[in-house]
Amino acid sequence: MSYYEDLCKLTEIVNSLLHNTNLTASQQKQIEQKFNELKGYVENYFTNLDVQNEINIKLDGMVEDGSLLNLIIPFLSNIQSALIVDSVEDMRDHKRFYILKSNGHVYQYADGAFADTGFVWGQPKNLYTSNLYDGDDTLLANVNKIGTYALVSAKTSKMTDLPDRFAGRTLTLINISGFASNVWIIQILLSTSTLTAPHIRTINESGVAGTWMKGYGISEGSTFINYIGSGNLLSNITQPGSANIAGNVSQSMRDIPDYYKGKAINLYNIPSFNGLFTTQIIWSTTDYFSPSIRYISANTASPWVNIGGVNKYKTLNTYGDSFTTGDFSGVTPPRITYGNYNGKEAIWPYLIGTWNQIMVNNKAVRGERIGGTNGFANTKLSTLEGDYITLAWGINDLPDHQNTPLGALNDTTYETFYGAWNVVLKYATENLPGSHVGVIVMNGISPNYRNYADAIIETAKKYGVPYYNLNYGDYAPTLNRTGKNISDAERTAKDNYFNVSLTNHHPNALAHEYMAKVLWEWIKTL
Repeated sequence: MSYYEDLCKLTEIVNSLLHNTNLTASQQKQIEQKFNELKGYVENYFTNLDVQNEINIKLDGMVEDGSLLNLIIPFLSNIQSALIVDSVEDMRDHKRFYILKSNGHVYQYADGAFADTGFVWGQPKNLYTSNLYDGDDTLLANVNKIGTYALVSAKTSKMTDLPDRFAGRTLTLINISGFASNVWIIQILLSTSTLTAPHIRTINESGVAGTWMKGYGISEGSTFINYIGSGNLLSNITQPGSANIAGNVSQSMRDIPDYYKGKAINLYNIPSFNGLFTTQIIWSTTDYFSPSIRYISANTASPWVNIGGVNKYKTLNTYGDSFTTGDFSGVTPPRITYGNYNGKEAIWPYLIGTWNQIMVNNKAVRGERIGGTNGFANTKLSTLEGDYITLAWGINDLPDHQNTPLGALNDTTYETFYGAWNVVLKYATENLPGSHVGVIVMNGISPNYRNYADAIIETAKKYGVPYYNLNYGDYAPTLNRTGKNISDAERTAKDNYFNVSLTNHHPNALAHEYMAKVLWEWIKTL
């Protein structure tokens, strides 16, 4: 029996003796007093018990014998392959973990449905993008929220707790959650202006920062090991330390994300305290790809997970209609098979996000128009947001669609096409001064309605908003349903090549890939 059960049994025996034994009045009074003390102790056993201390003792024992780590490592290995999704409905693979973008909670399939595990994966909005630090802290330890931060030299020159040779340089800080009670935050510091080795330290729950640890295997004063091997698996490079890998070497590596291949990359290997696994962090020294992380244990590598970093483009929000959100009715939709948008339809916004490692929120809606009572200008204007914003309405406003009257350039209300664009662009330029806004004149507006395409261009010029004329621009590719004045034979050939099918005239996978390439080059100029 347990200690508590023993006490209960003893109390029962004493109570029986008290009522069935011939005692003097004085003896009985003394025993009753002692009995009441014992009874009170038993009844308040759990109230007085230091449960937290008992739990701590148990956890300490599990740490010492390795059983706690054996429970954690499989969970961490699985959660590293988690996909970030917009809703529970996007969770399809029963064997995979998912992270719900809105709150960062991790979901796992159990009992016939995906359920919240109660585990929070940091702040989801910071998983992929770098926040420009604009504070005046003199201690980097005070920049302690989960996320990724870009720190310019003017800010780091004021900080007194940086490693040697980091002050006054442009830096990337990655804050991730610690997994022990005495490790509140893990800070990883990367220099984006020199090849100084990465540094790592911990900050406890009291805000006290530990000592910076230089990249394992790096002697004081050195930078990166120049890796000159010819292996085609990065998982074979597991020795502790940091390495610079040239583009001609990364080109042949089969286990790195596609967007890193052919690029000069930095590798940072961090061994676990017990040697059971290695954490690999890689980032590009030549482009704005965000760092990625994975675990390697027993020669088995987990999938790469993007952890944010030096991506200067931040969040891209795309607005528009079915030419932006995609419509593959009648055929099997093409899907992205790798990266952060694995499983999403291969439409141009998500292709841009996959190829360039940026957070994309595709807010386009099939059948949506900008004008009229049910149009965006009247119903959703206040929802317009984003670091980078593309606006691509027009097709559903045409007379042969939902027929929004064209109107005139000086119209100020949503009832006309001109007026609706005035409403949206006026709001964007006056209320979102820090956003990079661009207008796309989408293919799909036929030459018969060139005046609608021209209206988009005129209002964009009126507010000084950049536009890309994908419809009939001289330097734009000729896609399906083009607005260019070309021959009937060429138009038919382009439609047959870029339409989803003979009956579905929306852009197919080839068209979306083409659009992603040309639109991304333009978006970078906004």
